Amino acid sequence: MPTLNLRKAEAQKLILAAVAYMEEFDYKMHEMCQNLINWFKEFTKNLEENRERKKQSDIEFKLKLATCGDSHDEKVAELEEELEIKVESMKRSIHHIELNERLQICFDQLDKITRQYRDYNQHYIQIVNDHPGQTEELFNSFEKSVLKNFKMYDESKREEIQALFKRETAQRQAKLEKEALAKFEAE
Repeated sequence: MPTLNLRKAEAQKLILAAVAYMEEFDYKMHEMCQNLINWFKEFTKNLEENRERKKQSDIEFKLKLATCGDSHDEKVAELEEELEIKVESMKRSIHHIELNERLQICFDQLDKITRQYRDYNQHYIQIVNDHPGQTEELFNSFEKSVLKNFKMYDESKREEIQALFKRETAQRQAKLEKEALAKFEAE
C-alpha cells in the first residue's frame, strides 16, 4: 500500500506540474499573440495614416496645378481683352505715325502675353519638380514610423533608446524574478 500511495502522489505531482506548465505556456502564448496583434494594429495604423497623407498630398498637388492654370487663364484673358481694345484703336488710326505707335503698343501687349505664358510654364514646372521631393519626405516619415514598429531608430537616438531598453529589461527581469519567487514560495 505505501508504494501505491507513493505512486499516486507522484502521479498527482506530475499532473499538477503538467497543468502548471500548460497554464504557463498558455499565458506566454496569449501574451505573444497579444503583442503580435498589437504590432499589426500599429503597423496597419501607420499604413492608413500614410495612405491618408499621400492622398492629401496628391489632392494638394492637383489643387496647386489647377490654381496655377486658373490664375494663368484669368491673366491671359485680361491681357487678350486689352490687346483687342488696342487692336481696335489701331484699326481706327488715320495717320502713319499714329498707326506705327499703336502697332508698337500692340506688340508690347503681345510681349506681355508671351511673358505671362513663360511665367506660367516656369511656375507649373516648379510645382511639378517640387512634387517628387514632397513625396520622398512623405515616404521617409512613413519609413521611420514603420521602423519604430520594428524597434529600429535613427543612430542619433542610440543612447536614448539604449536607456529605454535597459529600463524595459530591468522591469521585465524584476517581474520574472517576482513571479519565480512567488512560484518557489508556493512549492
